[in-house]
Amino acid sequence: MLARLIIDWSAPPLPKSKVMEGWKNIPIKECNEGLVPLGMFSEYPSIITNSVYYGQTDWSPYRRGQLEGALLTVFVRYGVAERLAKAAAMLAQYRIVIVAVDGYRPLEVQQALYQWYVDKLVKQGMSSKQAAIDAQQYVSLPSTDLTRPAPHNTGGAVDLIFVRLPKSSWKRYCELLSNTQLPQVAPSHAAWLERDRVVRTEGVLVDVGTAFDEASEAAETNFFERPLWKLSWRELCIRQNRRLIQYVMRSVGFVGYRHEHWHFDHGDQFAAQQIGGAAKYGVIRLSPTNERHEQMMRQFDDGLNQIQQLTRAEFDRLVSGCRDRQYTTLAYFVWRPEVERVPITATNYKPKACVL
Repeated sequence: MLARLIIDWSAPPLPKSKVMEGWKNIPIKECNEGLVPLGMFSEYPSIITNSVYYGQTDWSPYRRGQLEGALLTVFVRYGVAERLAKAAAMLAQYRIVIVAVDGYRPLEVQQALYQWYVDKLVKQGMSSKQAAIDAQQYVSLPSTDLTRPAPHNTGGAVDLIFVRLPKSSWKRYCELLSNTQLPQVAPSHAAWLERDRVVRTEGVLVDVGTAFDEASEAAETNFFERPLWKLSWRELCIRQNRRLIQYVMRSVGFVGYRHEHWHFDHGDQFAAQQIGGAAKYGVIRLSPTNERHEQMMRQFDDGLNQIQQLTRAEFDRLVSGCRDRQYTTLAYFVWRPEVERVPITATNYKPKACVL
């Protein structure tokens, strides 16, 4: 079923994209904000996460665990997380949920992604020298120079997609978000899982014209900023969707990136180059607390995957031999063959007509 078409005409036109040359020369005055997790078991439940480079999504070009150093948890700086929460509150009137697919990246992940793009362009017929240059439009050149870090290495950059829920699903989502009407046993775990399920299986993508990480001209943030008579109906809807999203994100303190409409920055050199002044986020590493959270998330995720792969007979044997009522209740919640599990998006991006 297609979402009802509602266009928000109040969103202003996008400003002309600024040239990004020289951003690596912006000085950094580190503010020492730490990294915080988004999404499940975090202080920011209004942000759904789906770690694309860990392979958590079915549409990721990487298999689970294939990309060395990739994180299951989406970490960002505290100031970024606070602003995302404000953006989520603003988008709630449209029943839109923010899904963070990438945030902080360790250096080894940045290196692997950059090389992946270079190899992809070479396979398309580009010379290695030109591919090394063009790949930087989509993945910043990995750098060990502390004065010139890639934005994602600072925790100040985040990649987002946006999902809209129907009215009935939105009501359920809000109930879960406010911790009401939860299962009596293992409420926190079950609530997190049900909340994610509602978004994954009942939401539709906001149509922004391209897939996430699509290396095309249409991925340019201002690509659809054209006069009305030069746009089809769908292109007009895409333009208004992008305008609204960019307006909301800018109003809470983010800046956009001219080559990727899904990429937003706050506090890093990218952002400082556009708004002036020094950057406040430089290179950062995971803290021991961050590492413990990541380990906990991986253990939880591995457990879910193991349960979901069980046959009915295997599942019955598992729970019949377990005396932990909380575990068995959660296991029943996870192993639900009547629920179709589908990814939020797909490699062959054909979004439903969800227009704001």
